[in-house]
Amino acid sequence: MLTKINCDREIAIMKIGLINVNFRSEGPETLMGYMTPLHLLALGGPLIDAGFTDVALIDAQNDDLDINETIAAILDRKFEIVFISAIAATAASPLVLSVMGGVIAFLTLVRYEFSPKKLAGVRVVA
Repeated sequence: MLTKINCDREIAIMKIGLINVNFRSEGPETLMGYMTPLHLLALGGPLIDAGFTDVALIDAQNDDLDINETIAAILDRKFEIVFISAIAATAASPLVLSVMGGVIAFLTLVRYEFSPKKLAGVRVVA
């Protein structure tokens, strides 16, 4: 939903969630500790600068939320757009369109053997 402000600038009025999942691995965080999700902050800043007024970060890794707590936090905020920092299932809301780009999109295609049927609901962006 867009609304006019001062008749010359459109500002988006929608709830946007940036989600950093609680992904523990033997990766860099094992050596360096918690790593701030700069990739999500790099997305959130320009969204706010562009006029989106309700942008929130749920950092499940920093807050040590399990999957159920993370889903509850997402559903509690009633986001209209959700950016998730990992490939995630759409079990809680199966009609949500998943958009992937970069290496993740390529690896997903390889994993699913380029089968459009298996990728239903996933939009791959180059």
